[in-house]
Amino acid sequence: MSTTMRRSKKRTDGWVACVYLLPAFLFLTVYIGYPIVSTVYYSFFDWSGISPKREYVGLDNYIDLASDKIVGLALGHNLIFLVFGLIAVLPFAFLVAMLLTRGAVRARKLLRTVYFFPVVLNLVVIGTLWGLFYNPQRGLVNTVLRSVGLDQMAQGWLGQQNTALPALLLVSLWMRAGYYIVIYMAGIKGLPPDVWDALAIDGAGFLRSAVSVVVPMLRSVIGSSAAMAVISSINDFGMVWVMTRGGPVRATEILGTYMYKEAFSQFHMGYGSTIVLVMLALSLVLSVAQIRALERGLVEY
Repeated sequence: MSTTMRRSKKRTDGWVACVYLLPAFLFLTVYIGYPIVSTVYYSFFDWSGISPKREYVGLDNYIDLASDKIVGLALGHNLIFLVFGLIAVLPFAFLVAMLLTRGAVRARKLLRTVYFFPVVLNLVVIGTLWGLFYNPQRGLVNTVLRSVGLDQMAQGWLGQQNTALPALLLVSLWMRAGYYIVIYMAGIKGLPPDVWDALAIDGAGFLRSAVSVVVPMLRSVIGSSAAMAVISSINDFGMVWVMTRGGPVRATEILGTYMYKEAFSQFHMGYGSTIVLVMLALSLVLSVAQIRALERGLVEY
């Protein structure tokens, strides 16, 4: 094949590749690129989101956000969800994945389905279901407490400032653990068989095997899971909105619910756009930092 024919074939292949990539490029531009650019643009305006008139305010929205105490409160609640996800949800998911993969557990297929079931449920369904569970009069939680003689512990879990956030954290654990369990199970099954043979010969117990061997070898999987947990903690809106709408008295207010109220209830679309950009920046920064921190000790096999 001559040099000219090779060049012609390369150009043809390049055009074919561009044609195949065009739908994905258009999709990303319309549904991701354009909304981000629009959000940045609106953040410089005082706009109701309905009126055709927009008043340019420059950096005023960002200045107001920096001094907004509610933003600080909401960010603190987001960080609580983040820390809870990293120190409770992910370790719980890893432990269950180890038990289902390497432990002497019966009915593994049934348990896998049970743990993963919350992942496929709609957020509205989850919020409504747990709202019924937490009902102070006829809810399952208080009914169980009364049936075992703990009447003094029965209360309005979502209606009190000191119990609303912990109640949501429990729902978060139930809702998200199944997703990470599946990821960890896939990672554990992908480990070389020689690893388990060596552990068996060495007489390593379940806990020692998990902490000393499996965790280091799955560091990349754990890093990816941690990054996803970080993103979900910053953007966790649906469950909180359905169950508490950020109440009572902003006890469960997060950046997502505050943004929604400002943009679509108070019609401060410019200020709401500013909050969205803060959420986006936090997600990017925390995710990159988390992945890099965990990949430094990556173990290859």
